[in-house]
Amino acid sequence: MSGPTDPAEAHFDKGLWGWDLAQWRKMPMIWGYSDRWAEVVVGTSTGGAATNAETTPVPAGYVYVLNYWTVVHTDTVVRSSFLTLAVGNVEVYLLKDTAMIQDIEQYGAVSAVLKEGDTARFVVWGLTEGKYAILNVWGYKMAVGQ
Repeated sequence: MSGPTDPAEAHFDKGLWGWDLAQWRKMPMIWGYSDRWAEVVVGTSTGGAATNAETTPVPAGYVYVLNYWTVVHTDTVVRSSFLTLAVGNVEVYLLKDTAMIQDIEQYGAVSAVLKEGDTARFVVWGLTEGKYAILNVWGYKMAVGQ
């Protein structure tokens, strides 16, 4: 018989293996719920052009699924605002608003998968110094099997 035959062998410590009545085979990756993902991120304006509120990057060994987001800012006048997913080197826009009103929450449901290093980012242009941009995201995590 070719391939691995003894489940005590070293290569069995990576991934999930199963017996198919002929030999031991590495099973396909099983995706499933691992934990909830929720973040509230606040960006404080320092008087510059853009104020960012960005989630922490997805850590190694996980994939995050974004299901819902809300954004709000605390200034009376802003030039523009947008919510993006930073997927590798690509920015995927979920919201772009040139007249977002103070303290009025924008929200949306989405099904977006973020892999290692990806983030969600809310950017507001023209906030007065000391004002806030607030991003809320929630969804769930899936552990990536090796």
